[in-house]
Amino acid sequence: MKNKKNHTKRPVSKSNSESHTVSQTARSIGIGIASSFIAAAVLTVLFSFAALCFKDPNKTVPLFAFLALSLASLTGGFISMKLNSSSFLLCGLLTGCGILIFCLFLSFVFKAPHASSGIVTVIAFRASIPIFSLFGSFIAMRKPKPRKRKH
Repeated sequence: MKNKKNHTKRPVSKSNSESHTVSQTARSIGIGIASSFIAAAVLTVLFSFAALCFKDPNKTVPLFAFLALSLASLTGGFISMKLNSSSFLLCGLLTGCGILIFCLFLSFVFKAPHASSGIVTVIAFRASIPIFSLFGSFIAMRKPKPRKRKH
């Protein structure tokens, strides 16, 4: 019997695997946030054309804005969970919080001359962002039930 050297890879240290997991999670959250911005832009254009079909488009703007933002955050949570299936709670909440921080930044930069809605509406509107993102990651986590084949 010959002495064969064990040519296996070095064992990965715990800190190295944790940093890989953290960087992979951060990458998936970043891609989720970016994809939600792309979805928000596309949905805003589509809902703008839909609003033009009404007699008074100004009345539909809050509804369409809420729909666009909620569907975009749902998309971001879904994509971040599909890229990294470690924890739907972590992916969903961090993606939603990233979108929320960006939206808060935009609301401070582009301040409207007058607020047409009350503070309760604004808080509910902004609180829905992480909730829909969390819901999107929950949808991505669920595995479809296998269908029984008919023979």
